[in-house]
Amino acid sequence: MRRLCVIFRSDYTLVIRRLALSLVGGLLALSGISACSSAKNPNKPAAVGALDVSVGQCMLIDSKGLSPSITKLPIIDCTKPHTHEIYATVIDKTDDVFPGQTALETIAQKECLVDFEPFVGINAFDSSLFYTWILPSLDSWNDKKDRTILCVLGRKDFGQLTTSAKGLKI
Repeated sequence: MRRLCVIFRSDYTLVIRRLALSLVGGLLALSGISACSSAKNPNKPAAVGALDVSVGQCMLIDSKGLSPSITKLPIIDCTKPHTHEIYATVIDKTDDVFPGQTALETIAQKECLVDFEPFVGINAFDSSLFYTWILPSLDSWNDKKDRTILCVLGRKDFGQLTTSAKGLKI
């Protein structure tokens, strides 16, 4: 299970911050990492375990959003309309014991910002995209030795993308 912290950044101002533990854990458990869309409908996301996702995978999150605790994520091929993309991962190698949500958010805020420009090709403050992160939960940290923070981007106007944001300079 992971925790989702949604941060919409505009000139370093925190506009939205939402903890969503059930989103990552619940959505990721449905399918394996190779799944990019539903086998029955390629335009529908596949539920992929939160621990099985990787950089460059895209998500289609509906208007209901994600729950605070997640085990699965709605992964879809990046050439299909999608709302978010995983653009980086950060591994906390300094803490053996769960450092707490605030400490993980501090790491994520800094490291996801650092990784934004190399992926998108423009800095986060000049971009039409926002960045946020998905954090390991206490249970995931302890039970699954999960130390990975997922850096996630999306459009500031909450619209959809139809390609990867990698190198788009938007």
